[in-house]
Amino acid sequence: MIRLLIFLALVYLFAVLFRKLFLKPGGVRPGLFIARGLRSSAGGPVDEMIQDPVCKLYIPKRQALTATVNGTTYFFCSKACLDRFSADNG
Repeated sequence: MIRLLIFLALVYLFAVLFRKLFLKPGGVRPGLFIARGLRSSAGGPVDEMIQDPVCKLYIPKRQALTATVNGTTYFFCSKACLDRFSADNG
């Protein structure tokens, strides 16, 4: 019985410590998770992440290379992916 009480007390202390270290009172600590439409911890907008159609890597939209084919804009992480896409889609 004493072991169970000690175990429960340790679990409770661990949970309290975890909350204080990783969560703010209103929920998730700023900067811990990034999603579209949120603001960064510095206050500026978070850049939208887009997926390269060749290598499937996610990259910030403003850093991507672009190509437009038949009115559709594609975003690429590197010149190599852009060249490969251009060769495949003529």
